[in-house]
Amino acid sequence: MSEDELGKRWDRCTADGILKLGGGAIIGGAISLLFLKLSRLHCESESFKMDLILDVNTHIYPVDLGDKFRLVIASSLFEDGTPDDGEYCPADDRPSRADQFEYVMYGKVYRIEGDETSTDAATRLAAYVSFGGLLMRLQGDANNLHGLVPGSRLYLLLKRLAF
Repeated sequence: MSEDELGKRWDRCTADGILKLGGGAIIGGAISLLFLKLSRLHCESESFKMDLILDVNTHIYPVDLGDKFRLVIASSLFEDGTPDDGEYCPADDRPSRADQFEYVMYGKVYRIEGDETSTDAATRLAAYVSFGGLLMRLQGDANNLHGLVPGSRLYLLLKRLAF
């Protein structure tokens, strides 16, 4: 095989790879925009002085501006507090916290940090949680976030409130 022939094959292979990679990225981005309807909610708690930023799949759980909802964070779905393994089992007939809510996500705390803008940084914390790519930041008084530690798993439960 001559050097020119090898060069042409290499150029063709590189161009083909670039086209496939670029085409895949464009198609993947278009599918994400068309089929994954996500919204990032910016919320304030009325009772706990907490700020929340939360990604929600609005295809499953539509949310409108001005909606109020109840949010619960729990380490287990069992009402008696029994730990679970994080896997849904339809055969389990024990009462579940999820039965009382409309939207449930399971995720992992990946970061806890202090708030540099607070005058007393030790009293405000921010917890960051990933729910399989949907993200949450919950920020507020450290006393309300004391049970959240990096690496811990938790459930987020939402229910729209009628007002």
